[in-house]
Amino acid sequence: MKTIWKVVGFIVFILVISFAGTIGKLVGKSTVGNYYEGKHDAEIKETLLKTSKEINSQLPIMVDDETRLDTTLVLDKQLYYKYTLVNIKPNEITGEWEYPPKIVPNVVRV
Repeated sequence: MKTIWKVVGFIVFILVISFAGTIGKLVGKSTVGNYYEGKHDAEIKETLLKTSKEINSQLPIMVDDETRLDTTLVLDKQLYYKYTLVNIKPNEITGEWEYPPKIVPNVVRV
């Protein structure tokens, strides 16, 4: 009978050690992942800021006969471009003017 309890105890001990090891592995991966994700986000933002600064040093510039690139800016992990349509006056933009749906919230009418 003592032998059975020793075997059961040993099996329970092995299961507890395995379970604890798995938990430790998951917690470690999560912690390291969060650290690198934060570091990665900082590197992305730093690269975007550097890129924006380089582009802005050459602005404003005419992209074509109608469009001038005025500036760029970085918000979060996104690089934004500010363009001006130089040959179109605000009163010339009618209901027929269709912006792509994705840019409508960002359009500023003067």
